Amino acid sequence: TCAGSSQPASTSISDASASSSGVRAGIASKKPSKQKRQPSTVEQQLKAPVSVVPGVGPKYEKLLACHSISTVEQLMALHMETHQRNADATRSYLQVTVGIKNQAYLRSIMAYLQQKEPELAQSGDASSWLNPKVTLSVEGNISSG
Repeated sequence: TCAGSSQPASTSISDASASSSGVRAGIASKKPSKQKRQPSTVEQQLKAPVSVVPGVGPKYEKLLACHSISTVEQLMALHMETHQRNADATRSYLQVTVGIKNQAYLRSIMAYLQQKEPELAQSGDASSWLNPKVTLSVEGNISSG
């Protein structure tokens, strides 16, 4: 369950597949390899589970899920929209609010966000939420005097 909440954390895809395939618990709890396979297109990267981010393993995936962050897109939106691309604010939120205490993992997560930020900003796929546009309309006559 999530700390301070009566809701259970969402089950990750890896947890569900490990239990359904009858894999022993000891094998399923082994550390994941350091190299995570990254999705190829920007859309796939955004829709990918947050577990593809270096530094996010099963424990931190569950902590993030408790804060409604289960995809890379949601993590990127947290950094780019909620915290206005402020790395210190995002780092503080992940450490204090979410509970990511391991500094090495926190650095890995922040490095990933900062690396992906310009890549996603250049892509047309992500432009709708990375570069929001505001349209203003004016009613009546405008004159210069």
